[in-house]
Amino acid sequence: DISPLFALGLALAPAVIAWWTGRSVLARADDPVLPELLFERRRRLAGFTLVGALAVTVLFADDALWALPLLWIALLVSSYPLRRALFGERWSAFAFLRYAIFSAIGQTGVWLLAAFAPALVTSLAVGVAPNNTQAAVRVALGSGAAFAAVILVWQRQYVRVFLALHRAAPLRTVARPELMARLDAILDRAGSALTRPPEIYRYGAPGGYVMNAFAIPSLSHPAVALGDTLLATLTDDEIVAVFAHEVAHHEQFAARLRRARAGGLLLAALTAVLPALFVSTWPSAATPVSWCIPALIAIMLAKRTSRRRDAETASDARAVALTGDAGALVSALTKLHVYSRVPRRWPHAVERAATHPSLARRIQAIRERIVGEDRMELPVAASITAVRSPTTGVVVALDRDRAYWFEGVPAETALALATLREAASSYRAVAYADLTEVSVGVAKGGRSVAIVFVLVRPTLTAAVAVTAAVTIARLVVAARVVLWADPVRQLALLVALSIAIALTVHTVRRVRTDASRGSGQRLTREAWWLVGGLGSIAAVMGASLWPVAAERPAALISHPLAISTAIMLFGLGAAFLTVSQRWWRAVGFLTSFAALGGGVFLSGDGWLIHRLPSLAWSAARVTPAGMVRIAGGGLSLAASPNGSAFAVTQYHAPRRGEAGSARYLIGRLADSAARPRTSDAMKLVFLDDETVLALEAHGADSLELRAERIAADALGNVPILWRQRFPLIEEPQLMIDRAHGSWIVVGHGDGDWSIVVVTDTVGGKHPKTYRRLGSSSQHVGEPMAQPLAAFSDGGAVWSTFAHLRGARNAGSSLMPMLMAMTASARWELRGTDAAGDRFLAELEGFPSCASEIDGRGTLCVEHSPNVSRVWRAMSATTLARVADLPPSLDLVHAEGIDRVAAAERFGSRIVVLDAAARNAFRLTLPNEGAARTGTRWIADVVARGRYVLVLSAGRDGATINRYEMR
Repeated sequence: DISPLFALGLALAPAVIAWWTGRSVLARADDPVLPELLFERRRRLAGFTLVGALAVTVLFADDALWALPLLWIALLVSSYPLRRALFGERWSAFAFLRYAIFSAIGQTGVWLLAAFAPALVTSLAVGVAPNNTQAAVRVALGSGAAFAAVILVWQRQYVRVFLALHRAAPLRTVARPELMARLDAILDRAGSALTRPPEIYRYGAPGGYVMNAFAIPSLSHPAVALGDTLLATLTDDEIVAVFAHEVAHHEQFAARLRRARAGGLLLAALTAVLPALFVSTWPSAATPVSWCIPALIAIMLAKRTSRRRDAETASDARAVALTGDAGALVSALTKLHVYSRVPRRWPHAVERAATHPSLARRIQAIRERIVGEDRMELPVAASITAVRSPTTGVVVALDRDRAYWFEGVPAETALALATLREAASSYRAVAYADLTEVSVGVAKGGRSVAIVFVLVRPTLTAAVAVTAAVTIARLVVAARVVLWADPVRQLALLVALSIAIALTVHTVRRVRTDASRGSGQRLTREAWWLVGGLGSIAAVMGASLWPVAAERPAALISHPLAISTAIMLFGLGAAFLTVSQRWWRAVGFLTSFAALGGGVFLSGDGWLIHRLPSLAWSAARVTPAGMVRIAGGGLSLAASPNGSAFAVTQYHAPRRGEAGSARYLIGRLADSAARPRTSDAMKLVFLDDETVLALEAHGADSLELRAERIAADALGNVPILWRQRFPLIEEPQLMIDRAHGSWIVVGHGDGDWSIVVVTDTVGGKHPKTYRRLGSSSQHVGEPMAQPLAAFSDGGAVWSTFAHLRGARNAGSSLMPMLMAMTASARWELRGTDAAGDRFLAELEGFPSCASEIDGRGTLCVEHSPNVSRVWRAMSATTLARVADLPPSLDLVHAEGIDRVAAAERFGSRIVVLDAAARNAFRLTLPNEGAARTGTRWIADVVARGRYVLVLSAGRDGATINRYEMR
């Protein structure tokens, strides 16, 4: 029986996912949106865990008793490295695990025991006496009574058990007398509202992060427990405020404790009686019915969630009344959230299901209840900006002093502030005076924007906030968190799909086993059908990969068809395991094991094999340093070496009878009032900060290269410093070799597919021409060749679709067909010089190269939805991989010798790579002004010196913003 192995895999899968995602979060530990990243990670991880637990319970019920605890313990172990790094914990992994388990038992153990005791007792009774109902009933009664007694004792001693498992001790033995005096004063103020004053404890373990406080209810021994980290971090005023909040909970408990004790007695009685009732009434279905009780108890506890949220809000208000210091409570709550990396605001759906309101809602409620202070409901401004979201019932409004988020608004409600307040089921508001930053960015898909409000200290003026209101007019508002891709995403996909295939095969096997009632012949026939189907698919995929493996086995690394073949072979091995013969099961085990190992190896590019030295990541600030508006949009951006001048390519609309073409707009950022001049050049590069090299067609059979000044003279004429003409080259690329002071043009020969390189020194009169490859297409791949870069010695680097070369050979067309069908096209990077043509690398993403080279070569980049890599071509024969960037960045641009810039097309996050120093900087663009009234996106980004230039486009034209990195 292999079901325990699958149950083991399901139990460990959430922990593996938690470990992987934790590594990516740690890489962004200094990110300003770290709390949101952690919150989103926890939310998704909860979904994975729930699915895993349900799968174990439903598919492997016999293994659930050990698999579910293993799932939980594995999750705890996987969270240890992240906690240690984020919170500075010093305890060992074993100490953390022991404390976490004991803490969970102390908080929820009695409820878990009450929920699962009927099922455990019923399973025990049915297992001991499966064919004797009377004996099973006696076992159920005895075992149920024992469990009921344990539950009753535990409920009565709940406080002592909780304190012991949390290593609690009386606070009076360690706290300062003045602090204890203030805490006792709170108890005195509560007075008769408390049935019995609670004892005060501290709890926690050495080296651990324990930033919490508990009100532990009891009729005989109530207690308040304050975490060690909380006591060491908060001021006395804040500790008193938190204590008053917990005392307020005890005031609420007074009316409910007797009902809770009666409910506990009833629960214990049901634990004693229900198993025997199930066994005697439904002997065959007793066990399944008993397993429904945990679900019923979970539903009952979930219904208490909304009451708990109301209780938290009421306790905040009572704490303010007991202390008379609302500021201390707000400060304490803020520190609890900041130090614990919890977001200030939560999505509405999450907040509705949570036991506590979000920090923003709690602070809002505190302010609204303070008599004599400025309430959140201010007079309605003369005019507001209100926007309806695609999410039904959500409206965002901004007036002169505040931003509002309304939920539950009927569709016909007028967009007036007073009307929205009355019609909304809930709303949140934030004052502009509390803001330090308003960041607006377009979300992916282009249909919504995200507004990020940072509330730390009152430094942002209302005028800036109104600017944000104008900016988001007529746009749709939505919250977003951008998660950077994990570098081992492919391995995660492999494991997930492998487990899914194995589970499917095994589940079908079990279902058919139950249905056939031992029909081995029928099962064997179906197993062989399954083996045949999976084997055929794997054979076709393997045949398509054979030319690649025969020519270059290393090209299989990260190859999508190779990884898919490994997944299919894993499923084939699992199918063999369903065959009754032992020999075939051994074959299946070896096949699955080999496929899994091979898949891990094939998916290990960058972390298992071909490992690169880590980049030094850091966050940098940017400040605006110039802006130019351009009518007509923009396609791509180039900049001068120090970032003072720019060149933007635009699509020139065709006239009647003519084809459309591209043109350049050239100008300076320092003179935003001056109109940029136009150029009809085919290619353009900056020679320095005053001069550009422009390549234009001259007649039908030649090209002209000119050195021009960036700015026109007083008469509007462009000063030309030098010009050179040479024969026509198709699809030319223009480059500057700064080491040799020369220019290089590379492209296809006129009318053939040869690679032609023309080069000379700047100002020279005798260019050299090199012709590489044949003058006719020898391979199918040559017509697809795209020159990327060239060198002064006549060598060139070019790209073509992978595995198209030699495709005229019989039987080799299967690979291109499968690549096209699976949308997994790949590119070959090849080099050619006087010695001939040679293979350099196989790329998953589309390649491009910078327009500048020096003695170290030139930088090239590849980008696809899965990878973003940076390469350095030192010559036509030497290529080295420099770095990997997050694939979530849509734009990757190599400009200059060592700089690479990458950006989100719909967002505000940018990465700048210094390839020489192996430093990478994370940048977040600030709000770019109030003039944006339509949807915009980033068209290109360039890093030059200490500047980053961003070309953003929209319906109202293009804008170049220059930012200085600090």
